[in-house]
Amino acid sequence: MTTIYKAHINESTGQIQTVREHSEGTARLCEEFAVQPFKPIAAAMGMIHDVGKFQSVFQRRINNENIKVEHSTCGAIVSAKEYGPP
Repeated sequence: MTTIYKAHINESTGQIQTVREHSEGTARLCEEFAVQPFKPIAAAMGMIHDVGKFQSVFQRRINNENIKVEHSTCGAIVSAKEYGPP
């Protein structure tokens, strides 16, 4: 069985956007808006910016469990480890 990691759920339609779909779309936009030579790093940041949404606790929150979850720091930590501090 494949686990579906949700990034967003459209409240009007109930349509699910997976973390992978969201990250790939964000990576494309980041690369599109960046200037050379920063396109590759911008795409990488787009891919990892929501890595914290893979946490089981985030998935519980997005499935309507009334809990607070901080997910954005995870992407910042991965960025710092992979690419160094700004």
